Amino acid sequence: MIAQWNRIALILALPLASFLQAQDPTPVASWKLHAQNVLKGRDGLPFRWTVAPDNSILVAASAPQGQWTIIRLTNWETGTPRAETMTFPAKLPDSQAGITISDDPLVDPAGRYVVIRSAEVNLGENDSTKTKWEALLAVVDLHTFTLAATVTGIGALAGDHLFFSRSGTLMLDTTANLGDPFTLAVTVIALPTLDRGETCEYNVRQNPQTEWPAAFEVTTTSSSCPAVMQVAHLSTPQELTYHPAGDQETRQLAGRDCEFLQLSRAQDLALYRCGRDLINDPDGFFGMTVWYALRVLSVPDGKTVFSLPLWFYDSKSSGLFARTNGHNYLVVRHGARLQTYRLP
Repeated sequence: MIAQWNRIALILALPLASFLQAQDPTPVASWKLHAQNVLKGRDGLPFRWTVAPDNSILVAASAPQGQWTIIRLTNWETGTPRAETMTFPAKLPDSQAGITISDDPLVDPAGRYVVIRSAEVNLGENDSTKTKWEALLAVVDLHTFTLAATVTGIGALAGDHLFFSRSGTLMLDTTANLGDPFTLAVTVIALPTLDRGETCEYNVRQNPQTEWPAAFEVTTTSSSCPAVMQVAHLSTPQELTYHPAGDQETRQLAGRDCEFLQLSRAQDLALYRCGRDLINDPDGFFGMTVWYALRVLSVPDGKTVFSLPLWFYDSKSSGLFARTNGHNYLVVRHGARLQTYRLP
């Protein structure tokens, strides 16, 4: 689905308290992002976003003409926000159409590079054996705000997890064997060139005495793993495994009616989207959830520090934690509109 937006711009709109319910929090500022011919993703969202270590907000959008646009927002907590914009070609070799950005941008811990990825399924023509995943990766140098590299690939590069190790090494996590033993593999990806380096395969076993993400323990590793660990500055084989932010205890902090969205950089706040299932098929084929609030809870005690009511069936709303001048903020997206709330 294509949303026809006239231009790329950042429009500051001061919130009108008279239109807000008395109990609703008031944003300190509100923006609306406009971009020409934006190609929406499979989730219906017109862009992907993240917060960089310098607390700038990075927005990535794709166009059907085969271009990606990156917008860097600064001074977002003030009445005078600033937007920097760059655009570059983004096409797969066998397609002239635009491709959607499938993941939120990944920024290395040092804040030097941001990695943007698209993953598309090529079904082939009347031949299911030719179905394949195709990927496009791009790296933007955040110091110069220019395109540093792009690369295309198939298979694991499109369908598996990209993540940064604690030391800031970009790694690709894949499944090497689903049988017994269960084998995973991690590959070092160089920045900014995106060249693939050594691959380490390792076997894991489930430990029923521990909670996720420590439920899987690394047992044996291949001969190339010491080299991978050295390049990635890892101290133990257990650090090879990919762990999404937020452990099981944090994800369940808000209860069964809430969906975990994000953990703050300091890991002292957790964001949830809360709702109720009105129609729920036991077999999981269909259902409907009514979302009623975005909630911020303190970690680990689970106290609610912020709650924002949502409109009926507002599944597109989410937020990002950001911090500047000693204060925590939550930047909330409602479609193309961004609103900034200062947290207590």
